[in-house]
Amino acid sequence: MTIVRVALNVPIDSLFDYRLPDASPQDIGRLVRVPFGKRRMVGVIVDCVHDTQVKPQQLKAVDEVIRTIPPLPPILLKLFTFCNHYYHHPIGMIIMGCLPAKLAGVKSISKINTEQAFFMLTEAGRLVSIDTLPVRDKAQRSLLTQLQTVGTLTSKQAKAISRRASQLIALFLTRAWIEERHSVTPSIQPKLIPMPTLNAEQADAVKSIVAALHQFKTWLLHGITGSGKTEVYLQVIAAVLQQDRQVLILVPEINLTPQLEKGFRDRFPALSVICLHSKLNATERTQNWLLAQAGTANIVLGTRLSIFTPLPKLGLIIVDEEHDPSYKQQDGFRYSARDVAIFRAKQT
Repeated sequence: MTIVRVALNVPIDSLFDYRLPDASPQDIGRLVRVPFGKRRMVGVIVDCVHDTQVKPQQLKAVDEVIRTIPPLPPILLKLFTFCNHYYHHPIGMIIMGCLPAKLAGVKSISKINTEQAFFMLTEAGRLVSIDTLPVRDKAQRSLLTQLQTVGTLTSKQAKAISRRASQLIALFLTRAWIEERHSVTPSIQPKLIPMPTLNAEQADAVKSIVAALHQFKTWLLHGITGSGKTEVYLQVIAAVLQQDRQVLILVPEINLTPQLEKGFRDRFPALSVICLHSKLNATERTQNWLLAQAGTANIVLGTRLSIFTPLPKLGLIIVDEEHDPSYKQQDGFRYSARDVAIFRAKQT
């Protein structure tokens, strides 16, 4: 008999054993729906074993294995285990608390479609002036404006903007203003715009960091406001993207994301830039998280919890304003995102 050990969002530092006859090591990291007391909960399989200390009559069976969502990768589970040992917080609360809320909900998880199409703005679409569109066609203007702002939209997001979304999406596809993709589509090689000329200090920083991208190394980029640190970020990011790897940028406050997001979208218009923070609604956050997990999102910009996002091709982590106290979670699972970033970089 195969037993799976499941992490649940309960204040007990333990895994819980359940029967799952057809389980295999490939199921480690998968979400499951299980009975717990008088209720049903969503958890994550952390291990598969063949024996248990639970009495046979007390051993319950897994209700359902959620196979529509890819499993959490082993390296991320190891990161959660490190946090469990280092920060002394229950393992189940760490794992489930780091997932989007929709993935942890018993009812909402069955409604998630990981194969949902999304539409990405092309370079041609970015160059279209809204003023050239018919003044009376407010729906067309609104949809293209939103695409030029955020870069990608799902069908559901587009329909929330206009009831004519399906018709307009078809029109934009015909005009090559957008491309249809799926979360499982491999990321493309970046088409980069010309880089600004760097001053001597910027050039030295970029050269030093890029030369060490093949190994684990931490760098502290020190400079006053306006000294050009962001341009160093952008040029190092370009080098990582050309290796078809992903970049994670952490920011201390949500208010800092729009300015940085615009800078990244302007510099890398053909690539997928996504955000992860608490001002997104539950559906947007889940969809963006799944894009990151699939490796489709090239650049992930988010606040401290984003350090636990699954990124299969992670090549660089930037912690902007690393000294900011906002990187320290002050209640519940108390951790330092800056310190976890260093551990994750070394682990990766």
